[in-house]
Amino acid sequence: MIFLPTPSKDHPMLRKMATHFVTCLLLLVIAVSSVDANIELPSVFGHHMVLQRNLPIKVWGNAQHNEKVTVEFAGQTATAIANIHGEWSLSLPAQKANAKPQTMTLTGNNTIILNDILIGDVWVCSGQSNMEWPLRNANNKEAEIAAAQFPNIRLFNVVKETSPVPLEDVNASWAACTPQSSAQFSAVGYFFGRNLHQHLNIPIGLIGTYWGGTPAQSWISHPALRAALTDFNKAIDDLENVYGNKDKLMADYHAALKKYKQSIATVHQLQSDQKAALQFANTSLDTSDWKPSNTPGNWEKNGYPNMDGILWYRKTIDVPQQWAGKDLLLMPGPIDEVDQAFFNGTYIDGKGDIAKGETEFWNVPRKYRVPGKLVKAGKNVIAIRVFDLAGQGGLWGGDAADMYATLANGSTDKSISLAGPWLTKIEYQTLSRAQSPFSAGRPGVLFNAMVNPIVGYGIKGAIWYQGESNAGNPMQYRTLMPTLIKDWRDRWEVGQFPFFMVSLANFRAQKSQPSQDNWAELREAQLLTAIKDPNTGISMTIDIGEAKDIHPRNKQDVGYRLFLQAREIAYGEKLVAQGPLFKSMKIDSNKATLTFDNVGGGLVIKGDKLKGFEIQGDGDQAVWADAVIKGNTIIVSAEGVDQIKAVRYGWAINPDVNLYNKEGLPAVPFRTDVP
Repeated sequence: MIFLPTPSKDHPMLRKMATHFVTCLLLLVIAVSSVDANIELPSVFGHHMVLQRNLPIKVWGNAQHNEKVTVEFAGQTATAIANIHGEWSLSLPAQKANAKPQTMTLTGNNTIILNDILIGDVWVCSGQSNMEWPLRNANNKEAEIAAAQFPNIRLFNVVKETSPVPLEDVNASWAACTPQSSAQFSAVGYFFGRNLHQHLNIPIGLIGTYWGGTPAQSWISHPALRAALTDFNKAIDDLENVYGNKDKLMADYHAALKKYKQSIATVHQLQSDQKAALQFANTSLDTSDWKPSNTPGNWEKNGYPNMDGILWYRKTIDVPQQWAGKDLLLMPGPIDEVDQAFFNGTYIDGKGDIAKGETEFWNVPRKYRVPGKLVKAGKNVIAIRVFDLAGQGGLWGGDAADMYATLANGSTDKSISLAGPWLTKIEYQTLSRAQSPFSAGRPGVLFNAMVNPIVGYGIKGAIWYQGESNAGNPMQYRTLMPTLIKDWRDRWEVGQFPFFMVSLANFRAQKSQPSQDNWAELREAQLLTAIKDPNTGISMTIDIGEAKDIHPRNKQDVGYRLFLQAREIAYGEKLVAQGPLFKSMKIDSNKATLTFDNVGGGLVIKGDKLKGFEIQGDGDQAVWADAVIKGNTIIVSAEGVDQIKAVRYGWAINPDVNLYNKEGLPAVPFRTDVP
């Protein structure tokens, strides 16, 4: 059977192309119309799926023109006739939650039987890397994975794909939640779903569609973006204009991608090549062509921009006579990502395996023991072979004081600094990663490929963890997020379904003085989206991030706080689901009284005194404020500030904050002078 292309009506140029194509092939379609064709279903319909309770069950797919398709499920039957494009859709009556596995039978020119179907609540889990972050990388991962045996939680993990036009299907399949299937699934999504399942005692379906490093505009349809913002019109036009040449563009991309992957494979091979390594670690090696690179600091900022691959670090230290023959400890600090360490030409230790994808140690300080037989008085050579295939690399982290060598037996408090200049040399540099003409950062391409194919499948709601990639333009985000939510709701056609966001976690070093901050403004944009929509919520993570890692491992609390939002908004329970939220300010002379919603059992401090409040007075620079709790209000003031213009709380990328309610939920960062 021939399936005619049916580009969305959202693309006028593509619709014109499709019309011409249909005209050219019409006679051919008629000539083969007598050939039988099988019923085809998109991947979201399959064995082990969870269907949304209390909603009509919409089923769709492809078949031969005029073919009659009958679907039977739970004692109900519905029929549809495939249109000229071979498309059909139908609806079955809504069903109550049911954990008893059932069968769906589809009959036309062929028969499809789908087994082990449950009825419960289905949630879409989407966003960028903190939503994508898998259970296998979360806190307490071994125990969590071992316990992830929930036959009535089902997972649908969408394979990454981009497209300039809306697609009809994704590469994915449903699977029961087991230690094996859950390990690769979103940790946030899993913990959210597990909490729901245990609380509601019904089947839960989780659809994971996420991609690290992607901006919100990639997840919004082209028509919705055009209607809301003109910012992306040119990029959208470019995508649609090159669609007619997509085959050549994609062929060139895949050829370049193949070469890139070959260069990655070379790194994997070299990692196990000790002969090659010993040549660089040899103490008698001529290093006249090596160049100095300062540490601590990533290699991109120290002479190797755009470098991925293998880089050697080499340093000669003077060991005192009394240390000769004794075991040493080498403390070179965190190394991004994988390393092999040598002392006087002999391998001593290493961390991670680049070929196995063991790259999670990039933020782990190294601690390597050197056998005393290798240690001599005078000149000793340390060589570290560093592997990094993406982002920053090298002896990057910690303070200079944390990089040193000392005696392993602890008999002395003396040490030899390892900070400062090291000699460096490239062993192998990979090719630059091939860039798809429809790369994931382009507007609409992820909606087209990873959302559009599941639109229409019954869902209860969506959870969303994203924003880091839009932090450079928080004012634009004020429009993007409401646009995304409305776009998804309009297209799903299941009402104003609940949509819950995760506010950006604290990250990077804390600042000593108040200042303006894009991340704080991005959190504000997220908050404004939530408070303007009764079916949208936001979960705070301002207290559970990690200063040195944009991907905090604590996904348990993230999932739990989203679960609280769902209980309140999606399921109508009466509970405190949010931390204190600024409500009003009254200024009296040089003091301001702040009131809050979501006080719950009362305002509390974690610590001795309130932190994180700042006051904007007459001057240009805000100052830290003194803040005290009085009942369910907070009184703020600052020495030397007689006229208060604004108060801010938690207004930084990594604020030092400690205001909670008694329910243990952190106060929401805010400013009283919202523009």
